[in-house]
Amino acid sequence: MQLIRQIDDYFLGNDEGTVVDRLYFYGVYCVSLLIALFTMTSM
Repeated sequence: MQLIRQIDDYFLGNDEGTVVDRLYFYGVYCVSLLIALFTMTSM
């Protein structure tokens, strides 16, 4: 989760972040959450 916070600060912390950057970040965020869910349920 620490890495996600760093990525969040990187994308949303600077005002130069574009909408595409935010959409890309949220896409990666959702995918990583899904992978974490599948990993926990499969164990």
